[in-house]
Amino acid sequence: MKQILDFGKSFFTPFRLMLLAIMTIAIAIDHAFGSVVSGYSLAFAALAEDRSTEERVMQYRTYGVLASTKIYAGSMVAITAAGYAVPAADTAGLILVGRAEEQVDNSAGASGALSITVKRGTFSWAATGMSIANVGDPVFVLDDQTVDVTGGSTNKVFAGVIAEYVSATEVWVEQDATLDSYSHAAAAVAAVATADADATYGSPEQTLINELKAQFNALRTAMINSGILKP
Repeated sequence: MKQILDFGKSFFTPFRLMLLAIMTIAIAIDHAFGSVVSGYSLAFAALAEDRSTEERVMQYRTYGVLASTKIYAGSMVAITAAGYAVPAADTAGLILVGRAEEQVDNSAGASGALSITVKRGTFSWAATGMSIANVGDPVFVLDDQTVDVTGGSTNKVFAGVIAEYVSATEVWVEQDATLDSYSHAAAAVAAVATADADATYGSPEQTLINELKAQFNALRTAMINSGILKP
C-alpha cells in the first residue's frame, strides 16, 4: 500500500494535476458546445442542424473620425473617400451615413484616433424652400444640419428622402440603407461635358450621343451594383 501511495505522489505532480484538470474542462466544453461549434465555423458546408447566428442592429455604425475634425452630437455625418467621418457638407466625394450620437472632438488627433457612433433613421433637419409637394423627393446636403431639394446644392451629396413636411424650413428625412445605394450610384456617373447638339446632325452630335450612351451605361451598371436595378 505504501508503494502505491508513494507512486501516486510521484506521478500526480501539481503540473500533471493541472494538465488533467484542463483536459477534463476541455472535454466537457466540447461535449456541451460541440454541435454549435461544428455548425458555426469548423465545417464550411450546408447546415445539417440549427446554427447560432449572431445579429447586429445596423441602425448604429461606428467610424473613425478624420484628423483635426470635430463633430457635434445631433449633426449629419458623412465619410470621406478614405472612410473617415466628418461633418456633412456640400463637398464632392462625401457619402452621408447618418446622425451623430455624440460629440467627438478629434481636433488634436490623427485620423481614426477617435471614433463616433452614427445612427440611421428618420430625422428632422433644417431645410430651404420646402413645400408639402416635396414629400417623397430626394434631398441633398447643404451643411451638417441642413438639406435642400436641388437649388442650393452644388455637389449633390445625397441626404435621403423627405418623409414628412413640417414647414418651408423643416422636414423629416428618411436616412436608411438607401444612403449607400443612391450615393454610390450617383458617385459613379460624371457630368456630360460635350456641347449641346444644334439643328444639324454632325460630328458634335455624334460625340454627344456617344458620351450620353457611355454615361447611361455607367449609371445602369452602378444602379445594378447597388441593388437598385436588376440586370
